[in-house]
Amino acid sequence: MLDNFTIYTPNIPVAISLLFILCSCHSKEEKVIIKYTYFNMTTPISTECDTFESTEVYKTKEITNQAFIDSLYEEIKNLELITDPDYASYTPDTRAKILFPRISQNPICVGVPVVRIDNNLFDNTDNLRTLIDRQMAIE
Repeated sequence: MLDNFTIYTPNIPVAISLLFILCSCHSKEEKVIIKYTYFNMTTPISTECDTFESTEVYKTKEITNQAFIDSLYEEIKNLELITDPDYASYTPDTRAKILFPRISQNPICVGVPVVRIDNNLFDNTDNLRTLIDRQMAIE
């Protein structure tokens, strides 16, 4: 009677491989890249975001620490948009350039006293600067 039935035995290596592929697709590691120079550093001229790398006095750090990334996201998300028309053509004196795809596909330019995200200006906060300073001090 059992001749008409095929007993299925799972292929364990194939099942594990499929499980690994499915899990790895959903758990991509988020990363943020920060190019940074000290916020309290004074320069004779303003450093624009587009030319920040030409200053050659900055360090770059790739960050995958999810707790830091989440804190950075919350700080940036809570920045206050500047709507004053006097700031319409203001260019931040850039002290950090952040590549953070969760927020923008364009670099986030952090200066004092403003942050530029996609051509919008936001008030920079001491909390954001402190968060960046502390992270960049970790080796």
